[in-house]
Amino acid sequence: MCEPNLSVLSLQFLDNHCNRCALVSSSGQMLGAGAGDEIDQIGCVIRMNNAPTRGFEKDVGSHTNVRVVSHTTVPLLVKKERYYFKQSADTTYVFWGPYRNMREDGGGIIFNVLLKLALRYPTVKMYVVTRDKIQYCDSVFQNETGKNRYGLGLLSQLRFQGPTIAIRNIARPGSPEPNLHCHCCF
Repeated sequence: MCEPNLSVLSLQFLDNHCNRCALVSSSGQMLGAGAGDEIDQIGCVIRMNNAPTRGFEKDVGSHTNVRVVSHTTVPLLVKKERYYFKQSADTTYVFWGPYRNMREDGGGIIFNVLLKLALRYPTVKMYVVTRDKIQYCDSVFQNETGKNRYGLGLLSQLRFQGPTIAIRNIARPGSPEPNLHCHCCF
């Protein structure tokens, strides 16, 4: 099995193991749930994209260990970069997207933005999902839904791809099975 996530600056692989995790999406369905304390008590909290916590702590908690970010959300993080990369410096960021945007040869527009951010915030842990792992997640999508991800709308792709990357690559890296102790909060 290929290594899942490569550091933006150091080209090192992410080694993160969670015994229990909470996967919290950016869905508004969590509003009013009052699950914040329960989420914060779990050892590994994984959030999706730019899901806010400030002002919503009662419902979604405040702690974030890992933030899985789609290439389409990177510009939104850049708009609030001090919040995401300075104040939340203890969060590990895992970015994913199509190869054309994530290329490391200077041609990947999103990778180039991430490289600038990594240089500006050298203590922040930033990783990109490798091309091999994206292809693996595409095959999982195809097997689970019976559909080719590229024929669907972007929203359908994002709803499946981000959580798949989080559960299959972060909760138990290299394992074909998701972490059975991962609480998904959508």
